[in-house]
Amino acid sequence: PPPATAIAALTVDCSDAKAMVQFYRVAFGGSADPDFPDLDCVRVDGLLMLFRELDGWDRPTWPARTSRCTLRSTSMTYSKRRPDS
Repeated sequence: PPPATAIAALTVDCSDAKAMVQFYRVAFGGSADPDFPDLDCVRVDGLLMLFRELDGWDRPTWPARTSRCTLRSTSMTYSKRRPDS
């Protein structure tokens, strides 16, 4: 059975999505996901990482005085059908 809670996908805003995909493929041994051939994404240990280019995106600086994090969640229900007895 799947875990009670799991992160299935993560979307990262960036200025160069293809470069981010290449970095995560090399750094973490990720691979392309055949289910999403038209998206800039990579699958790393079951986690689907999607990269979204935004106009005017600025690289964060560290340490920053302020930070921003947006978390959106989707709930999925898994069911297991029992065979008729």
